[in-house]
Amino acid sequence: MHELALMTSLVNRVCEIAENENAKRVTNIHVKRGELSGVIPESLNFCFDVCVADTIAEKAAFHIHDVTAKWRCDSCGNIITKVEDLNIPICPKCQNYKLTLIEGREFQLDSIEVE
Repeated sequence: MHELALMTSLVNRVCEIAENENAKRVTNIHVKRGELSGVIPESLNFCFDVCVADTIAEKAAFHIHDVTAKWRCDSCGNIITKVEDLNIPICPKCQNYKLTLIEGREFQLDSIEVE
């Protein structure tokens, strides 16, 4: 389960930031999760509760903001967000298969709120 490693790293970073800001506690943690990241939200939520125990973030709310996959067509420059097959996207404008993924794989800390 790679979500546990991701969450451990995320919580460590959140606590480090909060402590550097002399916060008493973390109230909210926001992350961005790309739909092609392979990260499972339910697993993240389970791991979150385990990882924040006995930390400055123990009572924080955890918010996952999903990021839709987005491609740019290498031929016509069209930006595509809806495709029939995520594994083999095709440009609906020019039918080109040469697309560059520009969003949708990320898993990153977006923001934290502290007291």
